[in-house]
Formats: sequence, C-alpha cells, structure tokens
Amino acid sequence: MKNKNTVFILIAVLSCVMIMMSGCNWFEKGLLNVINPEAEVRMYYSMQAPGDVDGMDLLTQRTFTLIVYPLNEVGFTIEELRYRYQSGGSEIAKLSRNMTLAYYVPPIPYTDQFTPGTGTAPFAIPNLPLLFQEGIDYLWGYPDPGELVLNLTAHIRDDAGNRMVKTVIANYPILQMGEDFIPPEVSISGPTS
Repeated sequence: MKNKNTVFILIAVLSCVMIMMSGCNWFEKGLLNVINPEAEVRMYYSMQAPGDVDGMDLLTQRTFTLIVYPLNEVGFTIEELRYRYQSGGSEIAKLSRNMTLAYYVPPIPYTDQFTPGTGTAPFAIPNLPLLFQEGIDYLWGYPDPGELVLNLTAHIRDDAGNRMVKTVIANYPILQMGEDFIPPEVSISGPTS
C-alpha cells in the first residue's frame, strides 16, 4: 500500500512538472518562461500614401510605417528587416535585401492604449521603403515582370537573449499584372469639319 501511494505521488508530481515546463493556460509558455521570459511582440504596418507623382517615381515613394507594440514587460531590439520579393511564386534573389537596424523597445508595461486603432503607437519606424533602387532598376530592365510581391520579416532579440522572427508583411503586391507603371502617351485630336 505504501509503495502504491508513493507511485501515485511521483506520477502526480511528474505530471505537474511536465505541465509547467510545456506550457498551459496558467503559465502561458511554461515555467521556463517565468525564469527566462521571452518578449511578446505585436507588429503591423501602415502604408503611407505617395505624393502626386506618375510612373516609376510612384514606386520610389511608396513607403510604410512599421508599428510595434510590446505585450509584456520584456525589452527587445529589432536587429534586422529582411525583404524578400517574389514574382510568379519564385523568389527574385537579386532583389532580396537585409536592412540592419538597432531599434530598441524598452520593457514597458502593456496598456490598452497600445491596442492598434485605439491610440497613438508607442514605437514606430516611419518611411520604410517598399522597393529599393535595385527593384526600380530591375523593373526598368524587365518591362513586363508580372506580379511582384513583398514578404517582410523582422528579426528580433529580446533582453533575455531569445531570438525570434516575426512576419510583418506577407505577399503584399508591389506591382500587379496589367498595372501600367509608365502611363501611356495619348494624343487627342479635335473634331474635323
């Protein structure tokens, strides 16, 4: 009887340890996250409307603001943004670009004012380009490139040393099939009598 109780107690203790280490509703990411917490980050983008320009100048002026919300009291650094462009489902390697950053978000407590759409963003990186000069040159070299889409990821390191990758933009159409990025020249003649 004594051995039977010991076995049940041992199984119960091991089950509790497994639940705490693996994560559940009570401990979110588990007990290890309490000891070495990982930053919780929410990111989204806001496109900025370009000025009144035509043709290829429109592509150089298409920018966005990256808005970052910390969700727990762990600071983190955005170390890199990785731009990956695709056309026809395959990546265009010559357009890929890594933008090195050192944008630090301090360990501040989360409040409702940080919820997107309900207040000003605490941390924002404005005027990030959708397309770099290499992309403009590529489009000049290939006048019919088809659809060009952007996938952007942010590479982050938090204060506890954890590294993570967050998708910021997925399959955003930079240029779509049938879109004229160079306006056609039109000659208009008056009525003949």
